Amino acid sequence: MKKNNIKLICSDIDGTLIDDNDQLPKNFDWLIEKLEERGIAFVAASGRGIAGIENKLLNDSDNVYIISDNGAQLSHHGEIVIKNSFNTDELKEIIEVFRKTKESTIIATSERMSYVELHPNHEEEFLKEFFVQYTLVDDITKYDDITKISLRSDYYTLANLELDKMQTLAKKYHLVQTADVFTDIMMPDSNKGNALEKLLDILNIDMSETIGFGDFLNDIHMLEVVGKSYAMENAHHLVKDVADEIIGSNNDNSVIEKIIELLELK
Repeated sequence: MKKNNIKLICSDIDGTLIDDNDQLPKNFDWLIEKLEERGIAFVAASGRGIAGIENKLLNDSDNVYIISDNGAQLSHHGEIVIKNSFNTDELKEIIEVFRKTKESTIIATSERMSYVELHPNHEEEFLKEFFVQYTLVDDITKYDDITKISLRSDYYTLANLELDKMQTLAKKYHLVQTADVFTDIMMPDSNKGNALEKLLDILNIDMSETIGFGDFLNDIHMLEVVGKSYAMENAHHLVKDVADEIIGSNNDNSVIEKIIELLELK
């Protein structure tokens, strides 16, 4: 893709933009400034909630947009543009099934807060990186306006996904493994690709003028939508299968290096 044809860049965060130590590239702010000078939008698209993404990027430039909760929410400068929430019955249906899985912490995310039923074998520490604003609760179903529900299991992620009742949920909602230990569920039309399409309509940008980067299964919809897609060297094999090109790993600052190359930045 020629540099003058790129009007929007979309990137996953974990396993893609940041390294395995959860560190953002040191030249990220410099890149955003360069993109803004050229009128190019940057979209951080993640399974994280809005607060978790904002806390990681620490950049509120006008050309930065956030697709959070695997596409359940789209925001700009803290303003919610799109939000897909579960109703009370849907929430209860999902939580009832999730509680029957093995060795699982359940996290329900709303616009700014996450509610956590913490498994006794899990330490609370892991929540601080991914769920910046959270509270431990006894019953998630008492809360509303939930956009995403996550299941954390250190040893049984795949086994839990194969349960009959989980497969039943998968036919009704968007259920996807988002990391080795995480599974997320959203409303059926909530995915990064759909949210990106809605943003492009708002910004009047054509799909052919976009590029995207990802590494895991929840990035596939997004990579299928963008004009040119890139999978990380460390990506899941199914992500590599749908990408147009495979680049270096997230530990080598490969996303920003590829953008610098494409746009001929100095």
